[in-house]
Amino acid sequence: MTGTLPTELGLMQHLVFIGLGNNQITGSIPSEIGLLSKLSGLSIGGNLITGTLASELFMMPSLQKLIVGSNSLRGVRGNLLTGSLPSHVGRMSMLAHLELDDNFFTGKLPTELSQVTQLKQLFLQHNSFHGTVPIRELQNLTALEQLRLEGNDFSGRISAGLEHMSDLVVLDLSSLPFLTGTLPSELTLLTSLRHLNISGSSSLAGTLPEEICVLQNASSCKYGAYGTKMCFLGFDCSDQLCGCDCRCPAANESVRLLI
Repeated sequence: MTGTLPTELGLMQHLVFIGLGNNQITGSIPSEIGLLSKLSGLSIGGNLITGTLASELFMMPSLQKLIVGSNSLRGVRGNLLTGSLPSHVGRMSMLAHLELDDNFFTGKLPTELSQVTQLKQLFLQHNSFHGTVPIRELQNLTALEQLRLEGNDFSGRISAGLEHMSDLVVLDLSSLPFLTGTLPSELTLLTSLRHLNISGSSSLAGTLPEEICVLQNASSCKYGAYGTKMCFLGFDCSDQLCGCDCRCPAANESVRLLI
């Protein structure tokens, strides 16, 4: 499908779902879509859409799913959205899926994002968001199952707060070159975790706990929808970051960094 999204979509007051992903739709997202008070899902990822996210899109009281990212299975970049995430996102009390991946978004994440407590999937990967790694800011999202922050410009340490996200299945902090500090001990409290990727974040240090090392045994894991049963552990073996099958330097070689 080609063409643009018509502004007349805003007149379809009984519309509950728009699913137009993985086409060749161009142009911007009309703000008139924000008038659809009954809309529960807007899925338009994997297109060629440009422009910014109008604040009106974050005022739909029934919206549970907003997908404007790319379909990585196609191996190509999809939408070309820019700008920042509006603070109005905090009004979306029913939002469970927010996928903004593989665009050109910038800026810091709004503090209001922490108010969207129904969120289960938060995909922000491969954009240009910056600021400190937003673990502490997102710790109120206790229903979160997937948190993907890789490929952005977040910096600083992984702060405390992970322990509040006890339902996390997927945590991806890879390709964050400005990430520093040691691995937080709270990782061991994430008993539902099945996917942890911190590769490409070369300034991280510490020793991976044994409780995390079991993720390497992928032979006992199955791949399901939304990663609910996947098992994966990705990290860069070094003298600074070691553990599991990565030999840590002996005490007489260098100071072993502990969590």
